[in-house]
This record gives sequence, C-alpha cells and structure tokens, in this order.
Amino acid sequence: ESYASSSYEVDGVGVESDGEVVLGSTRGRFLVRGPNQLTGACLREALTKLSGVALSNDHLKLAAASGALDPPQDAPTAFGAAPVSSEAWLRGLLRDGFVDSLDALHPQRTDRFTCWNQYTNRRYDNEGSRIDYVIVDEALWRSSSPVAGTLDGGRRNGNALDACTLDGRWQPAGFDGSGIRDGRAEDYTYHTSRPPHTGIIYT
Repeated sequence: ESYASSSYEVDGVGVESDGEVVLGSTRGRFLVRGPNQLTGACLREALTKLSGVALSNDHLKLAAASGALDPPQDAPTAFGAAPVSSEAWLRGLLRDGFVDSLDALHPQRTDRFTCWNQYTNRRYDNEGSRIDYVIVDEALWRSSSPVAGTLDGGRRNGNALDACTLDGRWQPAGFDGSGIRDGRAEDYTYHTSRPPHTGIIYT
C-alpha cells in the first residue's frame, strides 16, 4: 500500500537523511519527485487502466526526447544548502563543469539502467532508472584521454535487456512471496570476470 501511494503520489515524494521515504512535497530533507509529477512508467500504467490508451516504450522515449517529461528548471542552490531535489543537484554538477563519463563515452547507448522496480519485476522488461554515475571534473577528463570500453551486451544478442538479465539467467520474482531466485555462482561473477572497462557493470 505504501509503495502504491508513493508511486502515484502527486503532492511529491521526499526522503529523509536516514533514507526514510516521506510523502508530500513539503516534507523530507531531499525532494525525490516534486508536486504534480508522475514517472513515465506510472503515467503509462495510469493511462492504460483509466482510458485503455497503451503507450509503448517508444512513445515514452519520444516524449522524453522532446522534453515533454522534463521537470521544471531548478533555481540555483545556495552553497551548503540542501538541493531542491537529487535531480537538481546532479544537473547542477553537469552545468558547473563536470562530465558524466557514460554519456561522454557512449552517447548512442539506449536503455542502460542500473535500478529497476523489483516489486513489479521491471528489470525483466528493462524499464528502469540510472542511479549509478561516475562524474569527473571536466579539466581532469580532458587531460586523461579516457578510452571507451565495450558496453556489456550479455552473451547472446548484445542488447541492454540481455545484459541486465544475463541472457535470461536472472528470472523474475514470483508474486507468492518466495522472492528473487538465487543465481548460480558463475552468474554472480560473470560481470566482474571481464577485462576492466569504462561502462555499466550489472549486479
């Protein structure tokens, strides 16, 4: 119930310093999602259930590319103060001369996520978010001549879905409360057995 409330909360979602999620835009140390905002996945689910309109991933990508899903621009955050939101803090870093290494090295990548909603098994549709970043000072970036390694494509088709599910070896959790199935030992070590590279390592 609390998960559903936070998913469709239109008054905002925040988080305290200890990680506790709180509902309402005026509460919480950090703002995760501002008022009157839904994630793309929640918007799609709501439209499907309320009106029968089915949006595909391509529809959401088009909306995102056009800026239709962008949150409002943030006011500058005073030095030492908590940012308006975690997204605002990250955008501020990139505006202030830092480099997102994955963006710089793999600008044509698609659907490379590092976090999925495990409650609804979204990993197995590769509907997720990217929450792991390697942010580098621009001057250091330019002086270090970074080299782009090959993005993990799993062992089969070389796409993002195969990578994040290890070609289907990782299986969805059952809705009977049994949880996520354990993988084999070689499944856990696969992503760390490859040569060092700059890119996503799936866990």
